[in-house]
Amino acid sequence: MYLRGLAAKKSWKMTATEDAAYFNNKFLSKIDVVVFFNTTGDVLNSSEEIALEAFIKNGGGFLGIHAAADTEYDWPFYQELIAAHFASHPPTQRARLIVHQETNHPAIGHLGNEWSLRDEWYSFKEPLKSHATLLMEVDDSSLSGKIPLTQTHPIAWAHEKFGGRAMYTGIGHTAEQFSDPVYLEHITRSIEWVGENVVKK
Repeated sequence: MYLRGLAAKKSWKMTATEDAAYFNNKFLSKIDVVVFFNTTGDVLNSSEEIALEAFIKNGGGFLGIHAAADTEYDWPFYQELIAAHFASHPPTQRARLIVHQETNHPAIGHLGNEWSLRDEWYSFKEPLKSHATLLMEVDDSSLSGKIPLTQTHPIAWAHEKFGGRAMYTGIGHTAEQFSDPVYLEHITRSIEWVGENVVKK
């Protein structure tokens, strides 16, 4: 599990599971951050959805990585939480990202104004929802293959619409990312930010 190394380095206690039964009020009350790491499709039943929604509204942190945007299309709360859903992607390739340092967001604070890396670059079904702050976008002129016909191509964003902090990063498809210290710092900073305002148990 790619995130175990980060957890060990930061002395975080981590539960990694594909068992959706963990999404209950009792278990979620013990944790600070939920990470959807390349989830896809309908992963939670109705009671599990209620528990996750309550967790976020009670100040819990949420980070979605890559295919988290290809998850729970029919759940209205998640549509607002994730803030944009997957539509398509060209072949995996290197692209130039525009980094919005003017946001002063810690998840991108270690980067410059641009970042070039190889990944599977999602485009999205709808414009990024207005409550989300755009952190990074893809320069479509650096891509080959089918690209979205939009003015901006968001790839990472954050918001606090529901009380808890939420963030999404579209980067994280390829195994090579998880040996890249720059990417790992991005994920570390993202987890720290979404968990920062959680009242410790």
